[in-house]
Amino acid sequence: MFRNIGSISEDLTSGLEALRKHIESADSTDDRTCPLCDGYGNIIDEKGARPCRCVLSLRHRELLTSARIPPHYRKKDLDNFQAYNPQLKACLVTAREYVQNYSPDNNRGLYLYGGPGLGKTHLAIAILKGLLLRGFDGVFYNLTDLFDQLRTSIADDTGGIGDLMRDLDRDILVLDDVTIPKQTAWVSDRLYAFVNSRYQNNKTLIITTNLDPKELTLRLGDVFASRICAMCRQIELKGDDYRARMERSGKSTWP
Repeated sequence: MFRNIGSISEDLTSGLEALRKHIESADSTDDRTCPLCDGYGNIIDEKGARPCRCVLSLRHRELLTSARIPPHYRKKDLDNFQAYNPQLKACLVTAREYVQNYSPDNNRGLYLYGGPGLGKTHLAIAILKGLLLRGFDGVFYNLTDLFDQLRTSIADDTGGIGDLMRDLDRDILVLDDVTIPKQTAWVSDRLYAFVNSRYQNNKTLIITTNLDPKELTLRLGDVFASRICAMCRQIELKGDDYRARMERSGKSTWP
């Protein structure tokens, strides 16, 4: 008439396990279903049809993942850019306006130049992230790393060069640290080919460098500098080396 304690315990354990799996399944289903669009991806109301914010959020995550932003800069944005003097504050205002006003018909690039430790890379990546948030497609490359990848892709002959070239052909390209201390004909020719291709196809180029336009002309020649000036608005960052200043004060800028 009475069941033993062991049998009751087993039934209870089994029932609790089944309940746990049911709850997890329900939670998983709820996570996949947006309460605003019920998973359809569009909002339809008196204003018409438009993409739901869940779709826009997914698109932004995909763009951010494929943008090749280095780990050190993934939390950098315009809000935490260190504009510690009037010149850098003006650069920050320009950067915000650039992100706000950017469009396929208003997509002239930027040439960010100045000494070390002024935040050129931070500012360029912050601009890129702002444009990604608006749904534009872009990618970041350090110039030295880019040429290393290019040489490796050519040497391997495994088809990687095609993927790299498609990556470089995206709507917005940030080329970081364009210094070229030891210029070779191959480097010069490749760099010109990248820039000229974007020039001909009206695609955005954002450059960071410690070379002012005159130094760039001396280093890479009139034709290259002419292309850059036509494609990019020049923004000079001025000030003390922020990283060195923080180190002297005992405050690390790492990470």
